[in-house]
Amino acid sequence: MGLNAKSYWYVLKMMKLHKLTFDGLRICELGCTELRNPLRRKSRTRVARTHFARLGATSVSIDINGKFGSLPLDLGEPLDIESLGGQFDLVLNAGTAEHVKNQETLFSNVYNLCRPGGIVVHIGPKEGVPHGLYQYSPSFFAKDKRWRLSDTREAKNTLYCTLQKL
Repeated sequence: MGLNAKSYWYVLKMMKLHKLTFDGLRICELGCTELRNPLRRKSRTRVARTHFARLGATSVSIDINGKFGSLPLDLGEPLDIESLGGQFDLVLNAGTAEHVKNQETLFSNVYNLCRPGGIVVHIGPKEGVPHGLYQYSPSFFAKDKRWRLSDTREAKNTLYCTLQKL
């Protein structure tokens, strides 16, 4: 999926809401997040990780295919968080989670990747949109009481959801 201008704006808005700035921010991307046009033309890079670094953040992307220098790890298998440098301030899922077969392990990894007080931004197909193996709804994310559901929005085919780790 990647980040288009609307998705990028949503990430920025959630960062502001949670008082996060790019300077020194640790970001973990689920999948190698690509910037979509016109955002790509403005930032002059194809990969979000490079764009975030230019803004002062440290970003790690995890994608089973190792695309564009991402770490070739399976999000459906338990991750060694310490080997990734510890927990992150922001975990970004911009269209990867719905493709991972082992959802239980995936979301365990997401929880372990995020530091206490950190946020997870999910951007993906909303329930009923035939894309990937799974679709999500706001109630899916609200069920897990280890998180505070900070924000949720729906566009035509997309669910935007932000969780804060308690």
